[in-house]
Amino acid sequence: MEGKADITPESALSWIFDGVNRAYDEKGRLLADIRYEKGELADRSIYYYPSGAQREVVPYSHGVIHGEVIEYAEPAKLSAILHINGVLNMAMAFFIGMGAKTLFSRDL
Repeated sequence: MEGKADITPESALSWIFDGVNRAYDEKGRLLADIRYEKGELADRSIYYYPSGAQREVVPYSHGVIHGEVIEYAEPAKLSAILHINGVLNMAMAFFIGMGAKTLFSRDL
């Protein structure tokens, strides 16, 4: 991380995150692995439920969502959301034993 070595709100504006940054709740449980490259969101960020199970995986390229966002809403349900260059293009829900349902689709 780059920027002025101080924790005041004004100094925080100069911080530049780089690499994996982790967020924890008040009980010390991991809530997110958020990846940055020179201040921009990069690669994929992973968010967790308090139980430790993955809640969401979000792919980034140059600071914008790019690719398939995967949300784990319930043990038997998975959602997939496709972003290309930060623009929502498709959303689907998958239900165990019931197949997939397209919720939104844009012609690519």
